[in-house]
Amino acid sequence: MERDVRLASVLSALDLSEPLDEDGELLTFGPFFGGETLTVVHRRLVELGLVYVDDFFDLFMDHPEWLEFRVAFVRAISK
Repeated sequence: MERDVRLASVLSALDLSEPLDEDGELLTFGPFFGGETLTVVHRRLVELGLVYVDDFFDLFMDHPEWLEFRVAFVRAISK
């Protein structure tokens, strides 16, 4: 969804100079350590006008080092 939130605003809110990764459709930030830090990140993104799940999500879980996660952007088809 379009929220007219600039990357510079997101970077400023997260105290970062650049995303961890980007592919043209998705930006990746982190890792953020601890539930309290994740709560702060979530709050700051919502304060920018972003909507949880529609615009961003978090992945917070313990996992073995050999396990790798990948995310892909798939544009929703309107019915």
